[in-house]
Amino acid sequence: MAKPSSLTLLTLFTLLATFFSSGFADNILYTNEILSDGASLTYAGYRLTMQSDCNLVLYDNNRAIWSSDTYNCASGCYLKMQSDGNLVIYSNNGVVWASGTNVGNGNGNYILVPQRRHLWELCLGLCNERIRRWSYD
Repeated sequence: MAKPSSLTLLTLFTLLATFFSSGFADNILYTNEILSDGASLTYAGYRLTMQSDCNLVLYDNNRAIWSSDTYNCASGCYLKMQSDGNLVIYSNNGVVWASGTNVGNGNGNYILVPQRRHLWELCLGLCNERIRRWSYD
């Protein structure tokens, strides 16, 4: 049996990495990924939705418990988790809203997790150290 070539292994790894990092988890927005117009992150009874009216809303069992208050202020909006830790809503014309939580060094993985007490966490290294960065309570 012939050994798989490096190119074959690289291609397989790339496809698997793409599958598992893009959309596999319903509650994670990885660094530099976007949550597009109408898309949601879900966790248990919670849903974080980038609405078509440009408002980012966190729902607890379909009851709005937090929003960015950016409804109808722009069009073509999407949410982006930047590598510096800043969670930003962009429109076709630029920045609409930002969490102001950038840490500056671009280190680590930023994971958006709608939970009862906070919206997202910063995972450093292998995610053995979690830091709550932004809270709605």
